[in-house]
Amino acid sequence: MTHDVLERAPRLVRICAAPRLYVADVCVDAEEVAGLLALVDDEAWRAAHGIVERRDAGGSWFDVPVASDGRIARLALRIRAAAGHGGEPAHALRLRRCGVGEALPRADGEGEADGPIAVGLVCLTRADEGGGLQFLSAEPVSLALRTSPGQLLLWFRRLADGRDDPAAAYTGTPVRRGVQTTLTVVLRASDA
Repeated sequence: MTHDVLERAPRLVRICAAPRLYVADVCVDAEEVAGLLALVDDEAWRAAHGIVERRDAGGSWFDVPVASDGRIARLALRIRAAAGHGGEPAHALRLRRCGVGEALPRADGEGEADGPIAVGLVCLTRADEGGGLQFLSAEPVSLALRTSPGQLLLWFRRLADGRDDPAAAYTGTPVRRGVQTTLTVVLRASDA
C-alpha cells in the first residue's frame, strides 16, 4: 500500500501564500471517484461499519472510518503524503453532501487545543451552480474556489511558528443547483 501512495501522491500547485493553499488537479481519478461514491452510497456497507448519516444546516454527513476500506485508507495516506504529514492516517474522513441552499460549514479553528494543522478536501461531485469555499482573509485578495471531481484542496491552518493562521478561516458557499459531495480529512499534531 505504501508503494501505491508514493506513486500516486498528488502533484500540488500553490495557489495562495496566506493561507498556504494548494490544489492538486488529480488526487483521485474518475474510476476511483465512481468507486468511492458507490461505496459510501451502499447502505448495507455503512450499516456493517456502524456509519450513521447525520444532517445539519450544511447538509448530510457521516464519518467514514479509514480502516473500513482499502480505498479510503489509500486516499487518507495520499492526502497525508501530499501535506508532508507523517505517521498514521486520521481515524476517519468526513463525507459531506450539500444540496440546494446548503454549504460546507464555516471553520476558523482558533483556540482549539489540538486544532487542525491542515485540511485536505477531495471533491467527489461538483454542484452545477454554487458550492465551494471562500477564504475571505486570504492575501493579497480573498479567494472563492470551486473544485471538480477528483481535485484536492489542501490548506494549512497553522503558521510555521505554530500559531493559528487567521487567513485560513473559510466558509462554504451555498449550492444553488445540484449536489456537492466532498471527503475531508483534518490533520492534527496529535496524529503525527
